[in-house]
Amino acid sequence: MAPRAWTAGSACVLGLSACGGAPPREASGSVVAIDAPVAEAPGVGGRAGARHPAVSGAAVDLLAPGIGLPREIGCSFRTAYWKDIALHLRFRAGGPSYAEALGQCGNVEASLPVGGAERGATLDLQVDGVRLRGVVDAGEVKLYPARPIVVGGVFVPSGSLPLRWKATAPGSITWALGEVPALRLAEGAQTVTSRCGELGAEPAYFEPSDAPGFKGVRALRDATLRRGIKVPVAETPGGPPRATIELGADDPDDVSVVGVRGGQARVLWWSGGGDEGERRGLVLGWVPGASLKPSVGNWGIVGGMPGGIAGVSLHWTGCAEEAPLFAEVEGERRAVGRVLAGTRVARSAEGDEGGELVPVSIVGTKYRSSPDAVLRPAPGARLLMRRADVERCGA
Repeated sequence: MAPRAWTAGSACVLGLSACGGAPPREASGSVVAIDAPVAEAPGVGGRAGARHPAVSGAAVDLLAPGIGLPREIGCSFRTAYWKDIALHLRFRAGGPSYAEALGQCGNVEASLPVGGAERGATLDLQVDGVRLRGVVDAGEVKLYPARPIVVGGVFVPSGSLPLRWKATAPGSITWALGEVPALRLAEGAQTVTSRCGELGAEPAYFEPSDAPGFKGVRALRDATLRRGIKVPVAETPGGPPRATIELGADDPDDVSVVGVRGGQARVLWWSGGGDEGERRGLVLGWVPGASLKPSVGNWGIVGGMPGGIAGVSLHWTGCAEEAPLFAEVEGERRAVGRVLAGTRVARSAEGDEGGELVPVSIVGTKYRSSPDAVLRPAPGARLLMRRADVERCGA
């Protein structure tokens, strides 16, 4: 099988996939050879298996053990990039951070272990010209709906709404909604279990109105919700509330009435507004007629996607070829990844003990996918390279 294709400086092409299953357990104390051929893990439901770096005891001359994958993986998610990150990479869940990745990273693969989210996720990623592996806390794992999912019978989150990972089983994941402006789901409706493939590691673009039970609903007229009151939302006329809407001063109040029965109205309401870049999800449910008043205007849906321009440096020297990267924190040292060819590093004068490994800082690549991408050692930690490799990198 061909080695994984990584691009040293660019990580801007959209793409995602998710799969479930448990790959073979890595040998304890082995060294991660992130440039070695990848091993395929079994898939779930016919989906392609997760691709993980293979393990080789000769990768870095056994200077330090590598970071292994979870013994049993419930879901794996891949994406071309994560932006607006603040990752604290660790050797293991609950351990001290050995490095911080900030801004944007690319070629991300997140392996979620079977069990509770407190076990953390193992990430393989590329940032600032370095390919590495580390364990991150659950709150740092970016997950989004990949398709319309009905929550609590009355709400469909948009593809840009972040989700909170709670637990993983083989082929499935349990999650909770992120913050949804002006909407509160009833007790018991806030946690959902889905197949791995129903979530993704980057925002998705779909119509929440295509969800089962939502599709084909037609508006009879427009109206507005009253502010300053709690509006119960039921799945059926006269049924128990499944959610509550309480509008703040800046929350959109426009609704479409799609049905009327007795003193109740069935309405469609966008949390966050009708504009695609702002909306957090779509509510469809029955509300008291007294909570509505005549509309004073109409609203529409406008789509758009932000863009950006990568920064370019005109004069640059960097590593002539890939080299292993190590990290040390609280007396423990691990092989964590590879510094890619063309990446510039700087030798750190402090802490050089004259041994084979020397402390370095990562300057980055000449052509940067994000000018804000930063990889740096965590407080109290060091990033290390072999002395000969540092000299070949021009540092």
